[in-house]
Amino acid sequence: MYENSIQRFFLVLIISIILAGCGVKAPPAIPRQTMAPEVSNLQYELEDNILSLNWTIPETEDECKNR
Repeated sequence: MYENSIQRFFLVLIISIILAGCGVKAPPAIPRQTMAPEVSNLQYELEDNILSLNWTIPETEDECKNR
């Protein structure tokens, strides 16, 4: 009797897991792509064959809205 109830428990558990994994969750969606903001003050420095680039990171629209 004890073995029968364990078998029943595992059978119900397996069926529940299988049924929970079935079904359509949502239609496929294209990942949102955001463009990087344009850099306007790019500066360079060449010293002893080493190129250094400097610029300011522009604010994005999201950062402007959060202020």
